[in-house]
Amino acid sequence: MPRPEPIRSHVMPAQTPPLDVVIVPDFSGRAAMLFEARALFFLASWLHVYGGRSMRRRAPRLHVCCIGDPPQSVATLAARAGASVECHRPIREAGLINKLRGLDVQHRGGRLLLLDVDTLVQIGRAHV
Repeated sequence: MPRPEPIRSHVMPAQTPPLDVVIVPDFSGRAAMLFEARALFFLASWLHVYGGRSMRRRAPRLHVCCIGDPPQSVATLAARAGASVECHRPIREAGLINKLRGLDVQHRGGRLLLLDVDTLVQIGRAHV
């Protein structure tokens, strides 16, 4: 009978590859106002966590990969969060393929995390 492998530590090594975070709001269709609200909520939570000087240095690089032109409110808050903003034309009749446009961002290599735009960023314990 083969011996089981030893349990390995799940502590991140000191030299982890850089992490880039990408959201892909779609401002091209009927749900543009909904995506605007979701993107603003995401960016506000990002600023809440990473907005301070001490946390900004440790923050992952943030990318907002817009389908269609972003509203001024999203562009302004993205700039305040230090995010790069890219705009793409929508691929009609493509469904979720537009979401994959987030994989085309200019990232630092290493790790890329593609999040839904309605994600809330929080660090620490969640209070129930």
